[in-house]
Amino acid sequence: MKKLISFLKQPSSWFLALVILLAAGAVTASLVLVALEMHGWYSYIVYALAALFFAYGIYLIAVCAKKIKRDVLAWLKKFRFTRRLVEDFGFRTMVFSAMSFLLNVGFAVFEGILAIIGHSVWYGALAIYYLVLSVMRFCVVIFGAKTPKEDIDKRNKIYLDSGAALFVLTLALSAAVVQMVLYDKAFRYAGVMIYAAAAYAFIKITLAVRNLAKARKYDDTVVQSLRNINFATALVSMLGLQTALISAFSEGGDMRYMNAVTGGAVCFIIAGMGLFMVVKAILSAKEKEDGRQ
Repeated sequence: MKKLISFLKQPSSWFLALVILLAAGAVTASLVLVALEMHGWYSYIVYALAALFFAYGIYLIAVCAKKIKRDVLAWLKKFRFTRRLVEDFGFRTMVFSAMSFLLNVGFAVFEGILAIIGHSVWYGALAIYYLVLSVMRFCVVIFGAKTPKEDIDKRNKIYLDSGAALFVLTLALSAAVVQMVLYDKAFRYAGVMIYAAAAYAFIKITLAVRNLAKARKYDDTVVQSLRNINFATALVSMLGLQTALISAFSEGGDMRYMNAVTGGAVCFIIAGMGLFMVVKAILSAKEKEDGRQ
């Protein structure tokens, strides 16, 4: 019994995976029974198993989190690509930015279709915004990958161009915000999709802020450029989410002032970030030039 209890407290990886699979299956079965309104004696057994496996699975994940992380990292480090992905923050930033390029292009196309169907300047401006950001991210990834880390001047030029583009791009975003406020336009999601959109937006802004803070400590202007672009995208996602939430849950009140304040704040932050990048790049180039002299 002592050996069994000890094993249940600190199980092996295969047993943890089995418990998670059983928990997922039992929870799914419970939801199916509820949806089909099946209330036989067997349903209570399924509910009990779902509660048991789910609670035990949460316990194991909490207790074995460090062990799981260690085992996963050890497995990833066996391969050259994943090892570099885990150990090199700059390389990880480049890879994830390249992967998100297609996602952002798809979202821009989606906004463009909505703009054409609904004759909406709001959706059209957002489509242009996401498309330009996608092109910016793509260019930074391509030129950053081609430019050696030792070539500080060229990497600083990429940072300067990214900041200038963010600053100019704020004009398109400002036009979208003005149109949204004047004509009371907003995102609209069908049914429960708004909750999925909310979860996605909050996860996106959380990761963007976290990675932005890490990029400040990473002395690579290309990585900082990509993280700043991701942060700008996350801010606009939060703005779109706010308009959708107000449209879905407000009781007919005039919420244009809140949209105006939030939209103005987002534009101000992105423009300020772009201006900061430009000034920082110019001062860095000047300091280097003075050092050469």
